[in-house]
Amino acid sequence: MVDQLKKDNIELYHGLSHELPVRIHKSSIKSVVTIHDLIFKIYPKTYSFMDRNIYDVKYKYSCKYSDRIIAISNSTRNDIIQYYGIHPDKIDVVYQSCNLLYYTLQDPQESKLVVNTYGLPNEYFLYVGSIEERKNIKIIIESYDHLPYDMKLPLVIVGKGKKYKKEMMKLVASKGMEELVIWVENVYDNYHLQSIYQNAMALIYPPLYEGFGLPVAEALLSKTPVITANVSSLPEAGGPNSIYINPLRSDELAYAMQTVLDDSQLRQNMKDSGFLYAREKFGSSVVAKQMVDVYQKTINGRS
Repeated sequence: MVDQLKKDNIELYHGLSHELPVRIHKSSIKSVVTIHDLIFKIYPKTYSFMDRNIYDVKYKYSCKYSDRIIAISNSTRNDIIQYYGIHPDKIDVVYQSCNLLYYTLQDPQESKLVVNTYGLPNEYFLYVGSIEERKNIKIIIESYDHLPYDMKLPLVIVGKGKKYKKEMMKLVASKGMEELVIWVENVYDNYHLQSIYQNAMALIYPPLYEGFGLPVAEALLSKTPVITANVSSLPEAGGPNSIYINPLRSDELAYAMQTVLDDSQLRQNMKDSGFLYAREKFGSSVVAKQMVDVYQKTINGRS
């Protein structure tokens, strides 16, 4: 691949997801690599032995031999420094942007029509993401034990899963919550997903670790209040007006859910302030400018 890059007179190569071509450091081509997360280091049991070792070799090479590294959060930046001993000056933080449609709110009536096609209720809590152990859906289900009866809104879970999903479905059944939990696997497109965000009372997103937390940013841009975990990158994604909880405390999560439902003024402030924060931090023009700055620094050899 490096030979082809030379033939094409490429000056700068950007590895968008953790990897660089082998031997690129022996060429005159400058390189940038984006590191999204080091989950396989922090939660090794969620990956096979083979996958962990393959990822480690690739990531280590990319971090060592790239001219610059882009981390998608300060949390990921700190992990790169900790696990690979990279000098902080080599790493730039550039947050992710969302699909362009999220930057324009849908008409409320139209979005409601979309939600109705999925058979969703008028009010609901929402989770969006893969259904795996690290995402910590268990704590959401357990939080319902601490909620007053009249605040046990339906929980809409948008995402796919295998073994862990089956475990969670058994947990839901054991608690007699089958009528409260709505599993949605196939959302047709981002327009539909945005509609589901916009009509939710709050996004509940309590992972044990995230490199960034894209559903948090999408929810904020949809003017949806966010309750998320106080770990890793999530406070960066959620900003100052989201509610943060210990992801190991179901009672703490329940209290946050109850607070959002109880206080309409707080809810409105979370919507308005969260929307402004997300546009300021994750706007496509903002991210594009930061990316161009990184490219220019790399070409010019500046840190």
